Amino acid sequence: MRKGFFLWLPIAALIFIVACGGSDDRDDGAVQPTAAPPKALAPTLVPLTDAERGYLTRIEDARSLFTAKASSASAVTAQTYVFKERLFEALQGAGVGTAFLDTLEALEMIEPPRRFVDEHALVIGVFEEKVRIDAEIGRAVDEADLVAFVVNNQRLALGDASTFGLSPVVCGAFSTQCKSSDPLPGGEYGLQLEEITGRLRVEVSGRNQVWSNERFRVLATDDEFFAAHAELWPEATSLYEEAIQAVTDLQPPEAMTEDHESLVQYLNSVLDWRQPGFEAIQAKDREGLEEVRQTGATLYCEARAALSPEFETILDVFFGGGCGGPR
Repeated sequence: MRKGFFLWLPIAALIFIVACGGSDDRDDGAVQPTAAPPKALAPTLVPLTDAERGYLTRIEDARSLFTAKASSASAVTAQTYVFKERLFEALQGAGVGTAFLDTLEALEMIEPPRRFVDEHALVIGVFEEKVRIDAEIGRAVDEADLVAFVVNNQRLALGDASTFGLSPVVCGAFSTQCKSSDPLPGGEYGLQLEEITGRLRVEVSGRNQVWSNERFRVLATDDEFFAAHAELWPEATSLYEEAIQAVTDLQPPEAMTEDHESLVQYLNSVLDWRQPGFEAIQAKDREGLEEVRQTGATLYCEARAALSPEFETILDVFFGGGCGGPR
């Protein structure tokens, strides 16, 4: 069985998982553009050297520094608050805004073996960005700014998209949820398509659950609710546009042509309903926005059900979330 795609959860993601209630938000957010990651190392059966094993152990140790800090914020957000000011008061001093500093410092002190030099540099860059965004979250807490707090929490997932190209052995030092090293159907086409759609899944999903945390959502005014959507929705639309172009440029094997064309058709259908969704956001129309989401959910499930078994293997990350995934 092939695994998921997240490296390991940033403090924001951990907050949302611990405190998650209902899901008023499904998939309707976005990200800032990111640099493409280096091509993932090809699956290999070459044994690890002692130095490489030691490197991976040190990576795991760096992760544990984050986990310790995240637990404090998670305990705070596991509670229900009547006033958002009380939430922010509780978060102050709980590690929000500095959760990634110790991990970044530890990673910077690690000298990677030659085999992992490029990937380690990518990981460093990811955590530099996480430190920057986490500082914005800390500022939002200090200013009791719920919109900035929620939006920047979602943007912490940006790094997870960049690290999608990591080899399974490095990703495995962070998480049990990584890309599989199993061969994919379609050869190079399959690898490229998995990369494009996998990154899209991470980038979109990380921002489309804007108010999925019920404990945060009930604290938001209508203005705050739609302000967060208005910031993230157009970015997600741009991501879909970029993905459509990238997928269209691929040359599928003849046996996969029909599946490939169906995927392009589905991705284009996403753009068709996202525009009325943004109009509902601008009009502050919750009912209209929910109707648009239901349309997206139906199209997503239909597209997933129509995949051939071989093609479904390639798109396991993108369509792996059942009928609640990106739409």
